[in-house]
Amino acid sequence: MNIEDLFGKIKTPVRSATICLDADLQAQHDELREKLDRLQANPGATMGDSGEARKIAQKIADVEATMRGSEVTFKFRGISAAAYSAIQERFPTEGNRGGWDVIKGAHALLAACAIDPVMTEDQAARLVDQISNGQLDKLFSAALLATQGDSSVPFSARASELLRASA
Repeated sequence: MNIEDLFGKIKTPVRSATICLDADLQAQHDELREKLDRLQANPGATMGDSGEARKIAQKIADVEATMRGSEVTFKFRGISAAAYSAIQERFPTEGNRGGWDVIKGAHALLAACAIDPVMTEDQAARLVDQISNGQLDKLFSAALLATQGDSSVPFSARASELLRASA
């Protein structure tokens, strides 16, 4: 085996994160789920024969379908250790106590790793300003995992169990 041969085979890891861009739908879902929970808590009602519960359950299913239609998947390719280090150096923690200011530099990592959709740092900064902290965590985690995560062959216990059960 020759190291030069391996260089052409290297593909840096890619990770994806899917977020729903319509946060109002999440609020609708929460309200409907709360109504359904209140109906379930009523000792005189059973879920199976409650017409109101079925209507609410259908509304929840409809909102979930609409939420899936508002989802966007972002794909991130890992960057080299040198590129990651350069981003960290651009955004040091206050007082230079070590580490880097992830809040101030998240957009830089997103832009450096983004492959679908591709984005500039300015676009990534605008995205960060418009999404929730939870959505940012999900995107940032995918970019970070692509950059620092394990690249060994993963194991899916669920898939293995399914295959074993069907054999």
